[in-house]
Amino acid sequence: WRWTGSKKNLASNEPLEVRKAMVERGYIEITVKRQADLLSVNRTSVHRPSKEQQEREDNVQLMHRIDETYIYETSLLRLSA
Repeated sequence: WRWTGSKKNLASNEPLEVRKAMVERGYIEITVKRQADLLSVNRTSVHRPSKEQQEREDNVQLMHRIDETYIYETSLLRLSA
């Protein structure tokens, strides 16, 4: 059985980044998992942000610092209550 018009056949010669871009997250009839399978793309790579979308290291460190401060202050509030 061969689907001549399927995404799998259309995408077979495309680079990985192009195939990942073909996945339609809001498409109700075919799940992301199935689309990833048809496109021969690892499903986790579809959900993982690309390198351009990832946070810069200094932003990540700042967010960790904010988290630590928040946790420390909320624990102090609980101890004083």
